[in-house]
Amino acid sequence: MLHALIMAGGAGTRFWPVSRRTLPKQLLKLVGDRTLLEQAVDRLTGLVAPENTLVMTNEVLVPAVRKQLPQ
Repeated sequence: MLHALIMAGGAGTRFWPVSRRTLPKQLLKLVGDRTLLEQAVDRLTGLVAPENTLVMTNEVLVPAVRKQLPQ
């Protein structure tokens, strides 16, 4: 049984002014119609069960991450 950890807690300072503290690059749609976070989860499909996937983020980003990944 595999587990996955997605690290998504950065502040987005390198993509400024496109990204902000409350909207860092992992929450942006930089390529295509899905955010970088959604694309990371998509890449795990078929490899790791959703219940075995953990997204690590900071307290400020928890609501935005939950909105993007309601599952």
